[in-house]
Amino acid sequence: MSTEDMEKYRILEAKDVYGGAEIWLQTFSGASWAEVRTFIRSFVPPDKVRELLRVVRRAEMKGMKPEKLVLEEDDEGNLLFEDRLSEELAWGRALLDPLSFIGSKIPPGDTSDSDVWSDRSMDYYLRPFIEDGKSGGFLTITGLPRTGKTGIGALYGEMAVEAWPGTEVLSNIPLEKSISWVRTAIDMPLLLEGVADALLAERRWTWIYDEPSLSGYSRAQGTSRRSVGLDRWARIIPKLGGSLIYLEQREEGVPTTISDFAQSHVYTISKGVAVMDLSGRRTRVRGIPKPSIYKYRTGEAGHFEVPNNFPFDDLFRALKFDPLSLTPREDVRYTTQGERLKEFVRKLTPKIEPGSVTCVYCSYSWMPRGGPPERCPNCMKRHPLGQETELPIVPISPSS
Repeated sequence: MSTEDMEKYRILEAKDVYGGAEIWLQTFSGASWAEVRTFIRSFVPPDKVRELLRVVRRAEMKGMKPEKLVLEEDDEGNLLFEDRLSEELAWGRALLDPLSFIGSKIPPGDTSDSDVWSDRSMDYYLRPFIEDGKSGGFLTITGLPRTGKTGIGALYGEMAVEAWPGTEVLSNIPLEKSISWVRTAIDMPLLLEGVADALLAERRWTWIYDEPSLSGYSRAQGTSRRSVGLDRWARIIPKLGGSLIYLEQREEGVPTTISDFAQSHVYTISKGVAVMDLSGRRTRVRGIPKPSIYKYRTGEAGHFEVPNNFPFDDLFRALKFDPLSLTPREDVRYTTQGERLKEFVRKLTPKIEPGSVTCVYCSYSWMPRGGPPERCPNCMKRHPLGQETELPIVPISPSS
């Protein structure tokens, strides 16, 4: 290799290596202690390696996670371990030879080392749902607000329908207008009704769950009755032919069950750019398109109602599944799971009482409060009773 080629090699190699380190630090919330040790051995100056490895060992013995580790500092305040690693990376770069130092410089927003979305096939992005024994039908999408999480979730909905025509897409993402293959699921009965229809028709189904922490399903609320019930429900989603796409802002907010089951993750950096870790291969992807059909109202949070006293035990009895061992129970009172689930939803849903109203767009019925409703709580369209005529609201007769 000539001297000129060696110089080019040093520049390009430093760019690849330090570009990978930058991506790893940007997604530090998903880092493991093994990865932290590799980073320390590879990028930290030798005189600091022993100190940091001891810090890592103590924190790991206490059961802490890397993103939770805070180092004691001087009067200027505490320093996150992630920030200390960033500082050591900068010192390590300063010790490089001049050509490698030039190559190691990463401009903010640089995407030269990333893949382009269109260069990959749809099967690659759907790996979480088609590789047996790999991901179990789970995908988490996390990132800061306004970085494109919802758009990627909607894009996955479009890909699922294209890959498996007839797929039932269930979601609480607020739609701009109704879509034939998307069923709005803003509470457990609507979700279960969609799952039952998919089971009866022997179709795949995908649940896109936006902002789960707003409905009480997060790691911080893991001991609540609602969160425990949703954890049990999540465990059997693949057994019912379904998939779960979980959209949350903070990686550490993802419930333990979901983070343990999901071996594929997407970390949004900015709109159109994300780090995708699909079945063990982490890469930065740019040029992520907006969904072409699945249009939603940006800036509006998706709501999902789960009563704290929802009868999850009755649900699992209806499905005849033991949520701990995931094995069918010996009970043949109903012929299929779809029929059993449909019957459960029928008994669960209260009858429409006098004074209720029905949306003319999606046929959802509910009890309005304080006069004619401005929007339907299901499809969120304005004037749900019609543009010109609004049905009178009949007061409910008090029970004797």
